[in-house]
Amino acid sequence: MQKRTIWIIVLVVALVVAAIFGVNRWNAARKASATAPQTSTVQRGDLQAIVGTSGTVRAAQSMDLTFGVAGTVVEILVAEGDKVKAGQPLARLDTTALEAQVASAELSLRLAEKNLEDLKSPPTELEIAQAEAALASAKSAYETAKAKPVEWQIAQAEAALEKARKTLQEAQAAYDAVSWRPNIAMLPQATQLQQATEAYQAALDTYRIAMASVSDAPIKSAYAQLLQAQQAYDKLMAGPTEEELLSAQNQVTQAKLALDTARKNLESANLKAPFDATITAVNIITGQTVAANTVAMSIADLDHLQIQANLPEVDAVQVKVGQRAEIILDALSTQTMSGQVSKIALIGTVTQGVVNYPITISLDPTDLPVKPGMTASVSIIVDERTNVLMVPNRAVRSQGGNRGYYVEVMVEGQIVQVPVTIGLSNGSMTEITSSGLREGDTVVVSSTTTTSSRIPGIGGGFLSPMADPVGR
Repeated sequence: MQKRTIWIIVLVVALVVAAIFGVNRWNAARKASATAPQTSTVQRGDLQAIVGTSGTVRAAQSMDLTFGVAGTVVEILVAEGDKVKAGQPLARLDTTALEAQVASAELSLRLAEKNLEDLKSPPTELEIAQAEAALASAKSAYETAKAKPVEWQIAQAEAALEKARKTLQEAQAAYDAVSWRPNIAMLPQATQLQQATEAYQAALDTYRIAMASVSDAPIKSAYAQLLQAQQAYDKLMAGPTEEELLSAQNQVTQAKLALDTARKNLESANLKAPFDATITAVNIITGQTVAANTVAMSIADLDHLQIQANLPEVDAVQVKVGQRAEIILDALSTQTMSGQVSKIALIGTVTQGVVNYPITISLDPTDLPVKPGMTASVSIIVDERTNVLMVPNRAVRSQGGNRGYYVEVMVEGQIVQVPVTIGLSNGSMTEITSSGLREGDTVVVSSTTTTSSRIPGIGGGFLSPMADPVGR
């Protein structure tokens, strides 16, 4: 019984000692784990700085197509989903009436042009001969009518009128010869023309008074015809006036405008593709009467897709046209597409006090089923370096003020502070451009204790331990 008790006591003591030893070992391991720094390795590789945003997929070009005139649909040449080329006919209205309007406008233009051409052309020999014959006939008829006894006053007034007419013609010719001179109003030819005009008018008035006193109607009629023939002859020889030429030219211009309108109306009755695209909607049927400017079809360039997005002002200053981008669509989240920045708005938009700049990212060609309206996440590569030394951002610490940066390197179990010059940085890694670091070195990314160490190669100085990582 005593031996059994002794063995029990020994066993209890052994268990207590083992328990105490195990607890001490566990506490030591825990303490070592708590004080051991987290480390990483200096790497060499490629580094990219990225600006992220999100946006919506849109077609590079899209348009609603309309007929420019009202009419009846007689032909539809495409269906929704068809790909079309620029200029390809898509649909047509009945153009019978429009074609007739074009033909009528063409005829009106030819007539107006012929009238203008005739006005500008000098009289032909036949026209002159016909005018001279008409004038001679009128004079003969008048002379015959005068053969009857009339008052001597008529003959006298007639002679005075003829003399005044010749004088007026001579004065007009003299005036026309110098009419180009800027001081024409001060020249004697102007005065002579004025006097001759007044003399002719006075002789004409005298003759009319004399004729009014004669009751012989045949003489008056013959003389009226003579005056008409004379005026016709004079006009033929003098040619058209500036007012007549201007009027004829205006008629030509109006006829051209009318023809252009008729042709445009005819053209607008034929719907054509303005650019290479895909038909996204057909809103008409054959036989339907449509009003002018009613949307008949919709098209979009689905072969050239873009993403419309916004960038806050702090990111917009880093982004430039031509920079590459990686795109992931919510609907195709396992696939990554590529593209590039094609447009950045010059002026930002303000929404609730926040300034954003709209940007456009053009998608590279892809076989993926991308559709307008899809939501996209965009990573724009604003800078990149190849084959550079880099460390995790958390390994880079500031020395404070403008004294630069350093990293903590594990050297034979000791933490040594090494000053560094940093370059490009992204969300996880920082480029080291100048330092004593080498690829494969072990750097501290976090620790609960810090150790002041002499930096190799820097005599007589110590760097204060800084626990602050680079502010990123």
